[in-house]
Amino acid sequence: GIPGIKRKEDTMKYWIIAIAGGALALGLIMAPEAEGRWSRGPDVDLRFAGSSTVIDVDEETGDTSTLQVTQAKGKRGNAHLNANVVYGPVGPYEGCPVFGADATVTWVATYNDGSVLTGSGSGSVCTDGTVFVGDVSGEITGSIGRFEGASGSWEAQASVLNSAFTGTLTADFD
Repeated sequence: GIPGIKRKEDTMKYWIIAIAGGALALGLIMAPEAEGRWSRGPDVDLRFAGSSTVIDVDEETGDTSTLQVTQAKGKRGNAHLNANVVYGPVGPYEGCPVFGADATVTWVATYNDGSVLTGSGSGSVCTDGTVFVGDVSGEITGSIGRFEGASGSWEAQASVLNSAFTGTLTADFD
C-alpha cells in the first residue's frame, strides 16, 4: 500500500485528490493556449493551404482578381480561410526578381464553432516567373461569435505555385 494510508477510504481519497490535482494542472497548462490569454505571440497564428483561381482580368485596368479557398490550422483553432486578392498590372517592381504588382486583399476565416474573423488590407505580389509570393497586411474588419468585438491588425505571407496556395496569417487584437 501507500505509506501512511491505512484504510480503503483513505486510498480512494488519495486517488481522487491525485486525479483532481492532475486535471487542475493539465487545465492550467492547456487553458492559456486554448484561450490565448497568457500565451506569447500573436492572438491568431494560422498556417493555410488550398487553391488559388483567377476569376477575372479587367481588360481596361489590367487588374487580376483571384480567389483563394483554403483550410487553416493553428492558434485559435481550425478554420476555412477564403480570400479575394486583386493585384494590379504585373510589371517591373522594386524588390521583385522578375515582375510584381500592388495587391489588395479581403479575407474571411470561418472557424469550426461558427465564429468568424474578417480583414482587409494591401501589400505586394512578386514572381520569379514561376512562383508568386505575396506580403500583405491590414486591419480586422469584422467578427462574430467568440471573437465578437475584436479589432486589430493582421499580416500574411503566401505563395502560389500553379494553383497551390500556401502561407501564414497572424493577427493581434487591440
